[in-house]
Amino acid sequence: MFKIRHFSIKVVERINRSYFDLLDGYFSGIYKTGIDKYSHTELILTLTRASKLIYVSLSDLTTDIEEFWNKNGADLNNAIRNLNSFSANFCGNLSPLEGTNFIKRNALYTDSILIEDPLYFLIKTKDIQKEEQFLHNTIKHIFNMYDMKALFFGDGNIPMLIVIPPLLSEDVNLKVQHHIDTEGLNYINELFATNHRDTEEALFYLRKITTVDDLLSKVDRMNLLFLRDPKKYFTDVHSSLTNSKLGDVSIGNAFFFNTLGQFSLIAKELAQAGFYDSQLVFDKQELWDLYNWTHRPKIDGTIINTLHFEELKWIGEIDLNLLKAARNETQINQIRSILRSSIYETVSGTDSVETSSQVIKNIETAVREHENRISGLESALKKKYAIDTSFVLGGLGVSLVTFGVNPAGIIGLTSSVFGAVDYFKTTRNMKKEIVNEKVSIMGLLINAKGVR
Repeated sequence: MFKIRHFSIKVVERINRSYFDLLDGYFSGIYKTGIDKYSHTELILTLTRASKLIYVSLSDLTTDIEEFWNKNGADLNNAIRNLNSFSANFCGNLSPLEGTNFIKRNALYTDSILIEDPLYFLIKTKDIQKEEQFLHNTIKHIFNMYDMKALFFGDGNIPMLIVIPPLLSEDVNLKVQHHIDTEGLNYINELFATNHRDTEEALFYLRKITTVDDLLSKVDRMNLLFLRDPKKYFTDVHSSLTNSKLGDVSIGNAFFFNTLGQFSLIAKELAQAGFYDSQLVFDKQELWDLYNWTHRPKIDGTIINTLHFEELKWIGEIDLNLLKAARNETQINQIRSILRSSIYETVSGTDSVETSSQVIKNIETAVREHENRISGLESALKKKYAIDTSFVLGGLGVSLVTFGVNPAGIIGLTSSVFGAVDYFKTTRNMKKEIVNEKVSIMGLLINAKGVR
C-alpha cells in the first residue's frame, strides 16, 4: 500500500509540475511573486497595448490545455484514487481567492483539496466574456494559482492542493441538468411562493423584474436567500452579467442565471466528489447553505465548513510553512479525531448547528489541554534542573576531589559519571519532547491562538 501511495504521489506531483510548466509558457513573463494579484491584474489591464498582446498570445491556449488534459487526465485521476486519501473538491470561485487563509483551515482536516483547472473553464467560456473581462478573470486566477504553487507539491507527502481535469461526460451533463431542472426550480418556487412548471416559465416570470428592490419585495421566504447583504450581492451580480457579452440583462434575469449557475456548480462538484470519493469544501457560506438546503448535511462536510466560522478566525494566523512541515498521516488523523469527538450521525443526518458548536468546543478544549501539557513538561524540566543538577554536579565534584587519594573515589567518580550521563540523557529527551509538542499541529494552533 505504501509503495502504491508513494508512486501515486510522484505521478500527482509530476502532472502538477507539468501544468505549471504550461502556465509558464504564457504567464511567467507577467507574474511577479509577492505582488497583490488584484492590483497587478488591474495594472496590466490599464496598459492597453500589453493587454492586447496577452489576449492575442492566448489564442493557442485552447489547443494546449485540451491536449494537456487528454494526455494527463486519466493518469492523474487514477493516481488520486490510488492515494486512498481524505480529499475534498473545491466548490465556489474558479480558484480559492482567499488563498492561504482558506487553505490553512482545510489543511487541518483534509489531506488535499482538489481544484478543477480554472484555465480550462475560462477558455471554454471565453465566447460569452468580453475581452477585458476574460483577461481580468484569467490573469487573476492564474496569478492566484502561482501564489499557491508550493502547496501543489508535498515533498514526499500528499500535496495540500491538486489541480484536476474537468469531468466531461454525457452522464455528468445529464446529472447537472437534472439538478437544475428539479432542485433549482424547486428553490425558485419556494423562494417566491410560485408554482412554475419548468425553468423557462420561471425565467419568463423573473425577466420582468427590473430593480433589486422589486426583486426583494417579491421574495416570500427571505431566510432562503442565505445572504448577509442581498441588495449589494444582486447589484454586483447584475453588473457582472451586464459587462459580459450577454449585454443588458434585467435584475430578474441576473438572479435567474446566478441561482441556476450555483445549482449547476454544486451538481458538477457533487459528480466530481462521487468520482473521487471525496468531500465538498465551499469558499462561500451561501453556497454551503444552498447545498444544505437540498442535501442532508454530513459530519465531515459540516466540520470542514465550521473551520471557516468567525469564532475560529484565529486559525488563519497559523504559520503555513510550519503547518506544511508538521502535516503527516499521524498528526492529521489525530486532529480529525479531536474535531470529531462527541459528534454522531443519525439516520436522519446530523444537526449542523449542534455539530458546529461541538467542533468549536472540541478545538478550544484541545488547544487548552495541549497548552497545559506543554506547561507541565516545562515545569517538570525546571524541577529536574533544580534537583538533579545539585546531586549530579555535587557527587561529581566530591569524586574528583577524592580521586587519586582514596580507591573509593574511583567508585564515586564512576557512579557520578553514570549519573551525569543519565541526567543529560533524561533532560535532553524532555527538551526534545517539549520541542516536538510545540512544532506539532496542536502546538502551531496554540501559537496561532496566541495562548502562549
